[in-house]
Amino acid sequence: MLCSLEVSRIKPSWLRLLSVTPALFFAFSVIFFGHLEPGYSHVNMAVSKLGAFSAENTVLMNLFGLFLPGILISTFRLLSLSSASAKQVTAGLLCLILFGIMFAGLALPMDMKPIWGTEYTGHYILAFATPAPYVVSVVCFWAAIPKLRANKPIKVLVVALPLIFILSSKFGLPSGMYQRVLLACIFLWLPAVAFLIEKRG
Repeated sequence: MLCSLEVSRIKPSWLRLLSVTPALFFAFSVIFFGHLEPGYSHVNMAVSKLGAFSAENTVLMNLFGLFLPGILISTFRLLSLSSASAKQVTAGLLCLILFGIMFAGLALPMDMKPIWGTEYTGHYILAFATPAPYVVSVVCFWAAIPKLRANKPIKVLVVALPLIFILSSKFGLPSGMYQRVLLACIFLWLPAVAFLIEKRG
């Protein structure tokens, strides 16, 4: 079955470490470089503004806040794949590898020159497309690991994602706040899955 997941050979220590470190790098970078950016508001401004060419610490923010977390997410999944046989390569793991690569690609500054003669840049294209493999991975892991379906906090986390979109459009949540809550759900999903995989093993 494509979404089945056999994880008995995955080392729990690596799962725990690599599932938490992307969130730590991202959170520290956003808080630290946001503090250094004149006039920056975490409530009303997107994270992308910290990595724009016009920002004070463009290179450092894009490196430690976007590129490195994305690479770590993909590395976590690659290590999971390397410890499994061919039949254990699941759609969920592959989608999260793709998600990590696309997240790393968000290090392209949002105010790059237009490409293909349009107003859209690589950053905006990736920002729009990146959630897709993540959502597919959630569905696959949800179907593969019974403890995910039985865990109430995980249910709240998974249900929270679509609710955020609904509430943000209904009640007009500030863009910065909406984005941070959404990213918090995504980064919390990684250690939650790792913890339940360890329990299962």
